[in-house]
Amino acid sequence: MKKLLLLLLLVLTADAQIKTYTKTVKQTFGGAQTPDDARLSAIKKAEADIAREAGEYIRTTTVVQNAKITYDEITAISATILKSTVLEEKPYTEGASFGLAITLQASLDTDTLDAQIDKILHAENSLATVKELQKQNQELLAKLEALEKQNKQAKTEAQKEAVKTGFAAAQESATAIEWFQKGYEASMAKQWEEAIANYSKAIQIDPSLADAYNNRGLEYANLKQYDRAIANYDKAIQIDPNYAKAYSNRGLAYAHLKQYDRAIANYDKAIQIDPNYAYAYNNRGITYAELKQYDRAIADYDKAIQIDPNLATAYYNRGITYAELKQYDRAIANYSQGIQIDPNHANAYSGRGNAYVHLKQYDRAIADYDKAIQIDPNSPDAYNNRGLAYAELKQYDRAIADYDKAIRIDPNYATAYYNRGITYADLKQYDRAIADYSQTLQIDPNYADAYYNRGVAYANLKQYDRAIENWSKALRIDPNYATAYYNRGYAYYLQSNQIMATHDAQKACELGKCTLINMLRKEGMLRD
Repeated sequence: MKKLLLLLLLVLTADAQIKTYTKTVKQTFGGAQTPDDARLSAIKKAEADIAREAGEYIRTTTVVQNAKITYDEITAISATILKSTVLEEKPYTEGASFGLAITLQASLDTDTLDAQIDKILHAENSLATVKELQKQNQELLAKLEALEKQNKQAKTEAQKEAVKTGFAAAQESATAIEWFQKGYEASMAKQWEEAIANYSKAIQIDPSLADAYNNRGLEYANLKQYDRAIANYDKAIQIDPNYAKAYSNRGLAYAHLKQYDRAIANYDKAIQIDPNYAYAYNNRGITYAELKQYDRAIADYDKAIQIDPNLATAYYNRGITYAELKQYDRAIANYSQGIQIDPNHANAYSGRGNAYVHLKQYDRAIADYDKAIQIDPNSPDAYNNRGLAYAELKQYDRAIADYDKAIRIDPNYATAYYNRGITYADLKQYDRAIADYSQTLQIDPNYADAYYNRGVAYANLKQYDRAIENWSKALRIDPNYATAYYNRGYAYYLQSNQIMATHDAQKACELGKCTLINMLRKEGMLRD
């Protein structure tokens, strides 16, 4: 009996999750219009009608109401997330005309609908791509309707041939749009290589499709192949010199290559073309922040938010900039605003957690890292940072467990090895600490702090020669590392090497750390 009840519950739940729409369109054909042409026209008309009908339902969702998006954007989202299938296709006659009756059925999964819409709204370029898809389909439908009128009016062979050629081109456009949509769907599933393959097929069919080049560039950027990304943005701009998104995206690729002047020039161009392009201001702000021009960065984030008060990523980035300026309360306010707009913004929770750590509010920090991990269980940064908070609370076992997890996710995460090394050192497990510092340096040979702390661990094991060797390496990387001079000088002092001890004590004092030189003076080893 329990099994039967379970089965009934499953059936009822499935029915409740799916909302279906059915539309039948009758499409006559003849002359230069083939049954395949009629089929395409009928399907596109049915899709457009269903998208508008489903859009009325989507308008009522919480996410849409909070986002306050336009009617056209709602319809575009509806057209993208509907899952359509041809339910029935049959011929019919109407007087002397022949036709096809196409019944299309489309469905919405209402249980995941808010999440799907939220993803579209908060992923950069996603809503723009959805709107472009809608535009392409609208243009195709308009072209098909115009061809149908021309077909009815065509008298000469030349006119009929022109209509026939037009329908063939429309079929190609429809196929290109289909591959473009498959590319977008693969991208949203983070299947970057599949997305590239699909956009490439769209380009092969329609080499003038600027959006396909732009989006293929985005996928190459996701794979960190920035030169290839730039080549695609170049092509999109060549096709459409006023393509603001392609300029902005090219700027982002240049920024990843640390070619910041080129990045800013591209953002400037995007803004010149579209002064209300919020993402271009946001991305230019990121580049100014990289250049430590924080006032300019904040001004750009302010402008992005003025244009789009629901742009969560701009609040997040402004929060990062305030954190860099050590204005942690302002940073927290911005992260919180970003979270209010996008409750699934894992990085905003992590950023707010980091700010709470700086304010020594470790329990609050841990709660935010917990939330970030819940949203994104594969974020090594969230585990690493939560480990730091646990370490500050002296919950070392928990800290080490988090560093372990971060390293399992990313075996080349140098900072997690380094932080785990510090925790082992706090537990006086110096051999383990040294092993972690060594792993850190294998990944990042220029990690001065790792050399310094490995030196400290060796000193605690009274292996002073090794300690001195590590502090010397830290100083080669960072000649202003005052504590490294101090510790190396003290090690020389313990080895009775007065000359080297005095040298390092003086260098440490020049850099603001005079404890050792004062001790040497007291012991009569150094006179002014």
